[in-house]
Amino acid sequence: MDAPPFDTPTADVAIVGGGLAGLATALQLAREGVDVVLFEARASVGAAATGRQPGLASLGVIEHHWRQAASLGEQAAAALFGFCREGRALVEDLGLRPSPGLLWAADNAREVDDLRRSADVLRRLGHRCDLLDRAALQHNHGVALQAGLWVHEEYVFDGAEAASVLAVAGESAGVRIRCSSEVTHVVDDGASVRIHLAGGSCLASVVVFAANAWLPSFDPYFVDRVTPVREQALRFDTGTHRLPTPAGRAGQGYTQWRQRLDGSVVLAGCRWATPHLEVGETDDTRVVTDIQARLEAFRDRAFPAFAGAPVLERWSWITGHTCDGLPLVGPFPGDPVRVACAGFNGNQPGFALRAARAVADGLLRGVAPGVPKCLRPDRML
Repeated sequence: MDAPPFDTPTADVAIVGGGLAGLATALQLAREGVDVVLFEARASVGAAATGRQPGLASLGVIEHHWRQAASLGEQAAAALFGFCREGRALVEDLGLRPSPGLLWAADNAREVDDLRRSADVLRRLGHRCDLLDRAALQHNHGVALQAGLWVHEEYVFDGAEAASVLAVAGESAGVRIRCSSEVTHVVDDGASVRIHLAGGSCLASVVVFAANAWLPSFDPYFVDRVTPVREQALRFDTGTHRLPTPAGRAGQGYTQWRQRLDGSVVLAGCRWATPHLEVGETDDTRVVTDIQARLEAFRDRAFPAFAGAPVLERWSWITGHTCDGLPLVGPFPGDPVRVACAGFNGNQPGFALRAARAVADGLLRGVAPGVPKCLRPDRML
């Protein structure tokens, strides 16, 4: 994976970004005979948000389900939820076993009504879910918060593991993965596009932008459309104790936890602890003390058995948020050789694999069935 970029002067399709979306798009194209090169700025694929976030895959955006239906309309929300639901089969196709079901917990009394209204919407749209009062939430799921909603069709998987599987399968299918290959800019070159890197350039018939938060740095189309946002996490020790429910969300969905196989728990979120909500931050080597303190306070409140548990590590990553909160999936308006597969607003596990399938279908067959209209880039005209 470490060959320099200048050994690939041409390709049918060049993909920028080695996370879930880029790797999955590359694999699907290569399996159908397309000559694909993938450029990843870091030393290995899946090293950014893909490998650092907890891996919770939700239906739609990270927002209470009823709010999505109220904003988009129930018909559009149904299409969005169905799009994400189809991603689970794609995870299983990789030979992975996603953990079925995801818990949403109310962190305060006001959020209890959000869960009730979400349950009504989900059931009306044909999704299975279970409402939990405070006693059932604590007894059945081990979470000491106000109430809960168990959504059966949401799921959890390990992003780093998925990226590794996708990379191995992609190279076996002929994908040329070029790590440590930072794209500087992309320009039109007649009927093709030229991808410029520090060590050379590549001429491709099509470029797929899958670098998520980093896209504005090398293509002006994404300026004011995709904004970087920093998320943070910590991992605490639980000894040998296993949580009844290994993963969930709280605090309007933006606080997440997931127990790893070694028993430690990853806890992420609380970016609201800074005045600017970490919007615009691109330094993923820094952790913010105020955010980390809020995460520890949530641990002590939601999991009192682990109050004060030792923190094993702390880290951050950058997500790409769009101006309307929905991903960009498909060709640029009026420019079919430039295709977006990015802007997942923190729900990369829920969107990326299905979005990659849509992009591959569009490039291979000219149509991408099942893609909600609210995800097409031309909505931003």
